[in-house]
Parts: sequence; structure tokens; C-alpha cells
Amino acid sequence: MGKYDVAMYEYMEDEERFADLVNVVLYDGNQVVLPRMLKPAGERIGKRYRDLKKQLKNGDWLALVAVENQESIDYSMPFRMMEYDCLEYRRQLQQIKRKRRRDIEATGDKVDEWSLRLRKEDKLNPIHSICLYHGMDEWNGPKSLKDMMNFEGALPGWEETFHNYGMTILCVNELDDFSKFRTELRQFLEVIPCRGDKKKLRELFAREEYKHLDRETAEVIAVFTDNKKMLEVLEEEEKEEYDMCKALDDLIADGREEGRTEGKAEGKAETLLEAIHNLMSSMSWTAEQAMAALLVPLEERGDYLAKL
Repeated sequence: MGKYDVAMYEYMEDEERFADLVNVVLYDGNQVVLPRMLKPAGERIGKRYRDLKKQLKNGDWLALVAVENQESIDYSMPFRMMEYDCLEYRRQLQQIKRKRRRDIEATGDKVDEWSLRLRKEDKLNPIHSICLYHGMDEWNGPKSLKDMMNFEGALPGWEETFHNYGMTILCVNELDDFSKFRTELRQFLEVIPCRGDKKKLRELFAREEYKHLDRETAEVIAVFTDNKKMLEVLEEEEKEEYDMCKALDDLIADGREEGRTEGKAEGKAETLLEAIHNLMSSMSWTAEQAMAALLVPLEERGDYLAKL
């Protein structure tokens, strides 16, 4: 699991944010799933773990909601989602059989496979799985099992009668309306499509809601924007609110100071080169963007580009 998947997992463990995501994906933002209905259900399924799974309870009704974090395009994703769901249903079937075995043994009767079979009144708890794609590339992979099939030259009606297995997927970089989210999940997800664009990030962080973020939201944004300076600040001090616009300005100012002051003091181009590298890495900027932020004279930029 990569650093972005780990950060996403830890952030989405929160029941309020998890419910917020489910309500937007399944109910168009209507508040149907409440945080109090959810509780962790992250046990292993065979040799596999789901990224994030919650038990959803409403009175006597029980269901499961799973979220699979996906950073890159996986052309087997519909099959993977189906496999996870089937393994979960299999686990439930095994639970029913184990309970039936115990009940029969308690009466002293003989246990055989026929007596352990599934009965008409036995029901499974439904599962709803969501693929949360937070990569930068546009999702061009399949969105259902049918999309993975080869129907070229198939017999008449074969494609039409194929039993499909759909996949619920939220591609964050394709969202154009984040207003349906009710928690700071909104502020975090809005960052993802523009995390490599300095101008868009600055415009986003200038909004009032980005000046009063809680620690966990500021931290996950810092991870996704590779803002090492912000992560250092979060480790050093504990505050109620964090200002992402200030964090972006501090990062640029630090790089500028490092490149100009230390560069003059030591008289070495390597110092400025390192500052350019740091900004390119931490902000996903081009060399030109980094040099502009560091106020590198135009006539000197060609020399630095040749050394990068």
C-alpha cells in the first residue's frame, strides 16, 4: 500500500467522513447513512484484506459497506471488486454452517453435509463496495465485468444475456461538484484534481474554509500535495486549526530563502539547484515554476536547466 493509500485509509476510518462518502455516492448527498449506524468490520477475508470495511446497522437490518482506495488504473478492478464481495458472502455462508453445526451437536443428533445445507429462511447480509479512485490520470479502465469481456464474433444474444457485475466507482478527478459533501472530506477531495497545479492550489487554499482545517484534514492534504514543510509543522505543534494558504506560502518562502541566502553565502550553484529540486518534488512543479518562485534571474535559468 503506497503512502497515498495509507493516508486515505487512515483519514476515511472516521465514521463521519465514511458516512459522508457513502451518502454522496449512493444517495446523491442526502443524509441517509448516519455515523452512528457504522462500526468497524475490518477482519481478513481468507488471505485478503479489504482496504476499508464498515458494518452498517439500522434496527435489525445489517449490511456491509466497503471502500477500495485506488491510486492507479487497474484493468481488473471490476473482477477484484466482485471477488472481494464473493469472498465476503462465502464467509457469511460458512458462519451459517458453523452455527448450524453447533446447534445440531447441542441436541446430540448426527451432523452431515445435508443437515448443514442452506435453508430457505437463511439470508445473507448485502454488501455495497465502492472504488474510490484518487489518481491523476483519467480513469479509462472497465467499470463492470462486462467491460472486461471479449464479445467480438460472439453468438447472437450472447452479450445481451451475459450476467454482468457492475462496479460503483467514484473518480475524484472527474467530480465537478463537491458541494454535496458535508464534512471536510470535501476540502480534501477538492485538492486531489489540482495537487500538481500551483495556481489552482493557491486559488483553492485562499478560500476561507482552507484557513480553518482540523489537524487530520491538514495532514492528509499535506501528504497528497507532498508538502514536507507542513508535515514538519504538524509534528512540532498542536493547534485547533491549520491554514493551508499559509502553509503553501511558507513552503515557497523557505525555498526562496534557502536558494538565495545560502546560495550567496556559500557561492555555490548547487545550493540553489537543491532548492529547485525540493520545490519540484514537494509541489510537483516544473523547473520553470520552481525557478520563478525562487526568483532565479531569467538569464541564469538556462544554466540551471542544463544541470537538472
